[in-house]
Amino acid sequence: MQDGSCLLNILLYKSKKREVTQAFSCFAAFFVVGSFALAAPQGPPPLTQQDFALYQSASEDMRVHALITFAKAGEFEQAAELLHKYPLRGPHAANRTLFIEGLILESRNDLFGAARKFRAALADDPKLTLVRSELAKVLIGLDETDSAAHHLKLLEADAPSAAEAAGIRSFIDQIGDKKPYSISGFVSIAPTTNVNNGSNHDKLVSDTIGNIFPGVDPSGNINNQKQSGLGLSGGLNAGFSKRLNDRLQFVLGAGINASIYTDPQFDSASTNESAEIRYLISDGYIGFGGVASQNFAPPSSSSVILTYNDFGPRISFSYQLTQRDLINSSLTYVWRDYANSVTADGTALHTDLAITHAIDSTMNVTGFGGFDSAKSQDLSASYETYFGGLNVYKEFPMGMTINANGQIRISPFDGVEPFSGLTRYDTRYIGGLTLTKRDLNIWGFAPSMSYSYTLNKSNIALFDYDSHSVNLNLTKEF
Repeated sequence: MQDGSCLLNILLYKSKKREVTQAFSCFAAFFVVGSFALAAPQGPPPLTQQDFALYQSASEDMRVHALITFAKAGEFEQAAELLHKYPLRGPHAANRTLFIEGLILESRNDLFGAARKFRAALADDPKLTLVRSELAKVLIGLDETDSAAHHLKLLEADAPSAAEAAGIRSFIDQIGDKKPYSISGFVSIAPTTNVNNGSNHDKLVSDTIGNIFPGVDPSGNINNQKQSGLGLSGGLNAGFSKRLNDRLQFVLGAGINASIYTDPQFDSASTNESAEIRYLISDGYIGFGGVASQNFAPPSSSSVILTYNDFGPRISFSYQLTQRDLINSSLTYVWRDYANSVTADGTALHTDLAITHAIDSTMNVTGFGGFDSAKSQDLSASYETYFGGLNVYKEFPMGMTINANGQIRISPFDGVEPFSGLTRYDTRYIGGLTLTKRDLNIWGFAPSMSYSYTLNKSNIALFDYDSHSVNLNLTKEF
């Protein structure tokens, strides 16, 4: 594990990209206040009037470099005295002051206070990579490894060389090795305009001879009409990671999720488990393992919600193409067994590919696509799905982070739908927007609000629907 100073040597790359004159001003600052840094064994000597005069005569940049030097050299009380007596006045004074105050608090071992100062500076200007690197170090000290890894991954995009970017990735791996167990959870308020993905239409033509059904299907199931509801969702996830040797890593995961609505017939719960052996390659891995999941619904639930179990093998792949480009892919094949529908038993295949490009430490874009297939004895319920989409992550001033996504899913079905006499063909459009207020720290979480919209267009009117939903949540990635 690298110590804090070694971490900074990896991350403090922004200063290396400054002009030569700014680099010289840094060295000049050391000479201007050089006598301050020669602390006696019992502690730093008190500042003299001559010291104050030297400090006053220095430029704003030189003062900033001097204060940072003091704070990092353990002479934080001197830095605090100078900052209090001579507040910074330049165009970047507010964020510079927050950063130095954070360094002083960090030197006093007040890591919570330091994190607040660093987060406040990043809330105003998320491009402050020096502040972000120091925040990551403090978060590691607070054992907030998920948040620390989030910031380190963002910093990788602005590393001045591929070697330094690889150093950051290595450090992230070391964090994981030091803390093999992980556990996380969430609770979300989730109102939706269409709990059951029911039809938008009040009256439907549902068979070949033109029978019209007012909000019900031919079997009398009124739940095919869309219904709104207010839900409460929650989940718990746990993971374990163990490096077996230089080339092999074992990864284990499990989770449980549940949704409870004002109308209990739409309640549901699910569990999932996975185990994987990863063969580590340069800048990535190839994983081989298995997955299983279970979906539960109460006896009073809508017929749309079916109870099932599935299990099967999975292959995964991750590779850092370049310093700013990451590719992830997976292939999963499962056998699925439904508790209350023998004809629905069958198999499912899922493949996906995603490429993430980092614009800088505040923004990245992910393009993704893939193929799904579900096969069963009921050909009218068997289908293939081809999908593709885009996701954009961007941090803005005022502590706002926006995560926007959109995708299109095209699903041709295999068999004739019995009531319409047609082979079903759906096109689904999905869009979402998540807003996170990352400078609001609530017990180590930041509040976020997600909105999503789904529009399903089918050649059979019974399956046309749209849905609006909102989720209020808390996140560790801020």
